[in-house]
Amino acid sequence: MTVVALYARVSTQHQALEATIESQIAQLERYAQVNGFTIPAAYRFLDEAVSGRGLQRPALTRLRDAAMSGVFSAVLCLSPDRLSRNLGIQQFLLSEWKRLNIQVIFINRPRAVQTPQDALLLNIEGAFAEYERTVISDRMQRGRRHKLQQGHAVPYPCPYGYQYVSATAHQRSRWVVDQAQAAVIEQIFLWYTEERISCYRIAQRLNEQKAPAPAGKQWY
Repeated sequence: MTVVALYARVSTQHQALEATIESQIAQLERYAQVNGFTIPAAYRFLDEAVSGRGLQRPALTRLRDAAMSGVFSAVLCLSPDRLSRNLGIQQFLLSEWKRLNIQVIFINRPRAVQTPQDALLLNIEGAFAEYERTVISDRMQRGRRHKLQQGHAVPYPCPYGYQYVSATAHQRSRWVVDQAQAAVIEQIFLWYTEERISCYRIAQRLNEQKAPAPAGKQWY
């Protein structure tokens, strides 16, 4: 069977609710099975809660490094915007892999990018995706600004140590103290000011204690 790589990405917690990494993997695996491809575990590259605007993504970097070794002949990805929402970066990656004779297959498209017409269509779709991202970003910024002007708190970004409470008919949206996270912050200050330990050692202790970390990740 032909060996291929898999790339999946979700950029935010909100997006993860709509299309999880797991759902992307399931669709890509079904496509691979139907088309006679095999995806070794080492060639599954997953970026979670990572923006698609830049190239500095952990899994994408590993994918690019692996591509240089010539161990797989194609990269499966759900759609162009999962690879990148930036048209320039899309084209950069496609060109890089084309030079390595690696085909990029977006499974929600009828065919791979093989002809000038395919490339033109992909460019048009990428331009629309980039435009849509800009429009959505502008609307979100305007919405947040309007809420702040009205005296409401906005849900993102919520500082560590607080949690967001939605507005009700009688009360504006607001941030309230998260007691569990507040206790962690207090402990950090005590370790730093009284024990004089380094930030690295503090992070180690917090991970050992399984203290709640921002976005559910580890402490660094």
